[in-house]
Order: sequence, then C-alpha cells, then structure tokens
Amino acid sequence: MKGKTKAVTSVATVLVMLLIGSAFLNVAFAQDYVSGTQDDTLGVWLFSAGTTVPGAAPTDEIVERALFYSLLDLIGDEAVEVYDFGWGWIEPTTGQEDTTLAEVIVGLSAIDDFGDISNPGDDDANFDTGSGGYFEGGLDTNGSRVIVADGVVATGVLGPSGATNAAEAKAAIDGFEIFIFEDAELSGMTITLSNNLTLSITFSLADLQVNPPTHNYADDTLIAIDLDSLVDFDGTFIDTIRIQDDGISQTSTVSGDTTLEIDAIATMHVIPEVSLGTIMALVSMFGSLGVYVMRRKKN
Repeated sequence: MKGKTKAVTSVATVLVMLLIGSAFLNVAFAQDYVSGTQDDTLGVWLFSAGTTVPGAAPTDEIVERALFYSLLDLIGDEAVEVYDFGWGWIEPTTGQEDTTLAEVIVGLSAIDDFGDISNPGDDDANFDTGSGGYFEGGLDTNGSRVIVADGVVATGVLGPSGATNAAEAKAAIDGFEIFIFEDAELSGMTITLSNNLTLSITFSLADLQVNPPTHNYADDTLIAIDLDSLVDFDGTFIDTIRIQDDGISQTSTVSGDTTLEIDAIATMHVIPEVSLGTIMALVSMFGSLGVYVMRRKKN
C-alpha cells in the first residue's frame, strides 16, 4: 500500500511538472503576429520592429524563419547579385557611408541589425547609402532565378512567429514576395522593380512615413511587397530591385539616422519554367498574358 501511494504521488508529481513545463513553453514560445500599415501604393505594406517598445515585435524573426526553410533568399550578400550601387554623404554625420563592394556585401549579408538598439556603431550591419545613395541588384545576372507572384494576396499581417516547418513559415510571411529591411527610422526612398523585358514599377516612401510611439520616434521599418496586388505588375517576373535614398533632409534629426540604411533584402524566387528567350517571344506575340498562361500550365 505504501508503495502504491508512492507511485501515485510520483505520477502526480510528473503530471504537475509536465503541466508547468507546458505552460512555461507556451509563454516562452508565444506565437505573435505583426500588423502592417498599407502604403498608398496597393501591394506595399510597412511593418515596424516595435509598436510601443523598440525592437519588441518579432518582425525580423518571422522572415528569418522563412530564410531558414529556404523559402526566401537574400539579395546582395554576394558580388554577382550587386549590379550597381552609389553613395552620398551621411546626415547628420559624414564618414559612415559604404563606398566599396565589400562593404555593401557585408551590410546585406544578414538581417542582423533590425530591431537591435544595442549596436549604435552598426556600420558593418547595413549598407549605408548616404544622401541620394542607391542599391541595384537581383538574384543573379543570367535569369536562372527570378521573382514571381506566388498567387497569395497579402492581408498585411505577418505571423504567427515561431514556425517549426516550411509550411508554417510560408503561411507566416502572408503572401509577400519581397522584404526590404531598413535600420533606424524610415528614411525616404524610391523603389523600382523591373525586368529585362519592358516592366518597370516605381513608388516612393516618405521620411518617417510610419512612426510608431516608440522611444525617439520611429523604430526600424520593414517594407513588404506583394506582387499579386501590386499596381502595374503585369504577371511576368521581377529580376532587378533598385532602392535609392530620396536625398531629402529630414525635418527631425533627433530620432537617429536620417539617410537610408539597408539591413537586408529577402525575396521569394523561382527557377523560370521557360527560357527568357521564350518569354520575350511570348510577350512580343501575346503580351504578358502569354507568359502567365505558360507559367500556369507548367505549374
């Protein structure tokens, strides 16, 4: 009887420990969502690294899980993906701009400064364009990988965080195909998405366009682009991304950096089902609809 009592007590103890452990895990690995702000260009959304607490939202972590499961690739983390770049002077402090290809590659090699307020000397973590500086690049130069619409219209909500498999990670990125991480408050920029056919789409974002109530004004900002709902996307593909600082001085200089700092660019990609020569012939004969039909048949 005494042994039976001990056994019952032991089982009860284990159950209590399991319940406590489960509750702890649910707290420690709570799944969170991040809501974005719709830009005035349909298909473009802005997400902050923090809403009221700087860097508190799992914005970057959600995208990093998609990178981990190879759903996304970084652009600009190797020389072949950097087509061109330029720089201008940094405001309010000059001398921090990146002027070499090696500096650009180092800056774009990881999402390593988004939401991190502990690293003010973050020169190696970003591509610092300076006033009027720019980045132009893509997944490669021979068209073997391009960016296409995934067929999912984004809702403007990323998450939940903590994906444990590729399917969860894909659902968490909400149908967006292009992610541009900017360190510090949102600096004014012009973004152009294009391909080697005739497509070119340009839109602009203003300084401090998103300004959550965090300490020292705006927090780091993610620009997420959904090709399925992007105005003027013709259903073909994107092979070049250009991001340029607008060269306009901010009226507020107390909230940190005031020119464009690109922490990372992450994109979904596919291997084209048909050659670019065939695509160009289809566009010439039937317009972008011919490419769309061919892609759907291949899928």
